[in-house]
Amino acid sequence: MGSPVLVTKDLVCGVDTGGTFTDCAILTADGTVVPAKATSTPDDFAVGVFDSVGRAAASLNLTVGEVLSRTSRFVVGTTVGTNAFLERKGAKVGIITTRGFEDTLYIMKGTGRSKGIAPRDIMRLEIAQKPAPLVLKRMIRGVLERVDGDGDILIPVDIDAVEAAADELVRAGAESIAILFLWAFRNPENERRARDAIATRHPGIYLSCSHEIASKIGEYERFTATVVNAYIGPVTIRYVDSIAKRCKEEGFATPPLIMQCNGGVMSSELVGRQAVATLNSGPAGGVTASATLAGVLGIRNVITADVGGTSFDVGIIRDGAILQADKVVVGQYEFFSPAIEILTIGAGGGSLARLDRARRVITVGPESAGANPGPICYGRGGVEPTLTDAALQVGYVSAVTSLSGKSGGSSLDRTRSESVIAAMGAELGMDTTATAAGIIRIAEASMADLVQRAVVAAGVDPREFTLFAFGGAGPIHAAGFARELGVKSIVVPYGDVASVWSAFGVATGDIMHVYEYAHVFGEPFDTDAVSKIFSDLSSRANEAFSREHADPARIEVRYEIGLRYKTQLNEVYVDVDQAKNLKPADLADVVARFEARYAEVFGAEAGFREAGVELVDFRATARVPADKIAARDVAGQATHREALQGSRCVVFVGSGQSEPIDTDVYDGQRFPTNLGLPGPALIELSGTTVVVPPDYSVFRDRHGNFILERITSSPRQGA
Repeated sequence: MGSPVLVTKDLVCGVDTGGTFTDCAILTADGTVVPAKATSTPDDFAVGVFDSVGRAAASLNLTVGEVLSRTSRFVVGTTVGTNAFLERKGAKVGIITTRGFEDTLYIMKGTGRSKGIAPRDIMRLEIAQKPAPLVLKRMIRGVLERVDGDGDILIPVDIDAVEAAADELVRAGAESIAILFLWAFRNPENERRARDAIATRHPGIYLSCSHEIASKIGEYERFTATVVNAYIGPVTIRYVDSIAKRCKEEGFATPPLIMQCNGGVMSSELVGRQAVATLNSGPAGGVTASATLAGVLGIRNVITADVGGTSFDVGIIRDGAILQADKVVVGQYEFFSPAIEILTIGAGGGSLARLDRARRVITVGPESAGANPGPICYGRGGVEPTLTDAALQVGYVSAVTSLSGKSGGSSLDRTRSESVIAAMGAELGMDTTATAAGIIRIAEASMADLVQRAVVAAGVDPREFTLFAFGGAGPIHAAGFARELGVKSIVVPYGDVASVWSAFGVATGDIMHVYEYAHVFGEPFDTDAVSKIFSDLSSRANEAFSREHADPARIEVRYEIGLRYKTQLNEVYVDVDQAKNLKPADLADVVARFEARYAEVFGAEAGFREAGVELVDFRATARVPADKIAARDVAGQATHREALQGSRCVVFVGSGQSEPIDTDVYDGQRFPTNLGLPGPALIELSGTTVVVPPDYSVFRDRHGNFILERITSSPRQGA
């Protein structure tokens, strides 16, 4: 976004570690955003983090040390915990639970076989299986204790049994222990006593308690969240510690901040106890950044589409608010964790295209070529074609590009990827171009299907929403899947920054803590009891912020209640205004808004008011807003002819044009503002390409956003 100029020493640095690329965005005080990408380094993700920072620093003619010494805020969104979980490379976990409930995780729920599996694969028995267990049965111990549903301790925990169980688990190689007692969230005394006893006896062991991780009703989801936290906690701590150590060595003494899946950030010093909150945290940054930009542009309803090298992530912003969830699904495990509602499939630039010879069809994803070897055209030893290889063949991507993550750009090997795609097509009786177009068509159909599922679940119509497309492959494929959805307007945010948009969101995330409590209240409601719950949750949030030395005057708290109809399972969250001083009329208003929202999501006839309404969950989301630096206006006053840098033949998949079209290619940095240009066109940026098919027009606004619209009339002119 223009030539970067440092006017102060106040920099903000955000990094998003993905499965294929690690993205960095450095923000300067005058609103300049400096993007950079580096190849992720799975063997030690911290290397990729500072590689990306180094590339952004080089754009400012600075070293990593000079950048960090001038940085006021260093924030990291990480997939370390996610990858450790999915690749089964977490800590060896032992479980101590209430006697008689040792098999809770193994029994799972009836939906355990289908969670996290694409709808088309649910009936395929070779795929729809229970996930591999995180903890072996020989690493589970039951001890005598019991708390009832009202929080009364019926049987104090047997500390001798706890110590004996911990000794056995440690001898068996346990690196962490999850403590899972029934109704512990109602009264955590037994869990606390067990935790303190183990900590005294084995001071080096990582401990994860269910009342701290998921204070909710739902035995299986609470147990799973606690075990997942124990599984990824030690790995996450090592990663965060390595980042903090390197930062300190380079002159940044303040502990770095870590992105959470709820869209906020927290101090790295607190991550150890809440490692589960970092799962899928990177995509959350893209949604929060989109919400901020949508507010600037006056757009109320947004679908966010983040297409990276490994995955495709979708979020929803409705009436200016990000849709939230209280459960996360990762690797077929469903568990409690307050998070932005993000749906994900394995469909990114590195997704592998394979031929299913039994069915004579091509499949794309969910497996990815990853950072190493990457797509065939990267020349790192890849042998299977990817979506990026197909995009290169149809002309979407230039053979000379920075998409490979190499410093200074690189030439992509078109010949090698062409031969492999040609061989695949030969088995189906198709030529190379048709096969590459087919790969793209399949991938974009999967993307459209995921967006459709996301908006249906939210009870909204995609035709009433604007699509924000970002990530390295987002602007390449956005028009393709938006067309199928009927979405008429696409925003590629901040031009060059779009490819690292999640890193930008990570950099600008608010410090946030979410606290929850579960208790069922039937009508008539006890307003005093509900107010006390919210007061207690607020106190916990203030305590957390005090450890982070936050200014109390800047703390903002949002209170919500999860409601449901009796005899039904689906809960809907509604905001509460006078949470700590509720009156009966306030709760009556909450119930009315619940019914209206329930009808929107599930249908007007789905409610069952005659059964009564229950208050089930209570949530306090406390945040200290980050200072949002206003983006500087772009120059972009050249004519479109001055920005033109050549042409190439392109097959625009799904546009109705089956033959290659000679298409103008533009320099995105020089592309003029306030001018509508009809497609076809390709607009090349440092980390992506904006593909404008013949049935779209493109417009660049003063902030540098590229806005694509379906052509139904003359292209827009002027601001």
